[in-house]
Amino acid sequence: MNTISRKLHEIQKQSAIEEPTEARLFVDNDKEMQLHKTAQQILERHLKDLENFRNNLDGSTCPVLTEQEQALVDESSHFMLKRFLLLFQQFAKTFITLGDPTAEHVFWLRFMWLIEESQKFAEQARAENAVFDAPDFFSLCAGEQDRRLKPVYDKWDKNLFTEKSYRDYVEQHFKTFKLPPMSQAEIEEAERQEQADIEFDRQVLKEKCPTCSNPCEWYKEELKKMSQNVA
Repeated sequence: MNTISRKLHEIQKQSAIEEPTEARLFVDNDKEMQLHKTAQQILERHLKDLENFRNNLDGSTCPVLTEQEQALVDESSHFMLKRFLLLFQQFAKTFITLGDPTAEHVFWLRFMWLIEESQKFAEQARAENAVFDAPDFFSLCAGEQDRRLKPVYDKWDKNLFTEKSYRDYVEQHFKTFKLPPMSQAEIEEAERQEQADIEFDRQVLKEKCPTCSNPCEWYKEELKKMSQNVA
């Protein structure tokens, strides 16, 4: 029996490890410490097995963890993640919300909204980068680039990380909780920002792409869109 197998056998014979709590934020017992060390050794060994498999592909089976090893790694991950969450909660309570229930509600609401927005943005960015990664993309004229990006941008959520997105998130997850309506000043500011974006596009768009001999049809379409928006 090798060292890791022996440690795995010893851990399995031990009684269950006590769950982390706010009173036990740090690892304070040998059983949990041994659990994490063994999980680390299992993963390090598995990484070497995977590297050897990748470097010496000969039709052999890709190495996988045994059910016992996977269960031990999952248990170690569970304790580490729960301990991290408790530490983060304690940090937020001490330095951000100061233990105020209303502040805690607003903080966690904003925090979970930010995570969801980040996930959506990452998905959009991956779809956009997949188009950018085409070998010939940056040698194309702007019109052809736009045509390739159109399916991505048609699905693009332009409200990410905005106040509107946050309000929608609150109303979706808390049906009985309503935010106050936007003030007239906020509405006017949003309209001014939209108009500034249109003016910027008008300045940077060219009548024709550098590689096109005739005025670009794409430019005409964009100019038409801008005129309709202004109207």
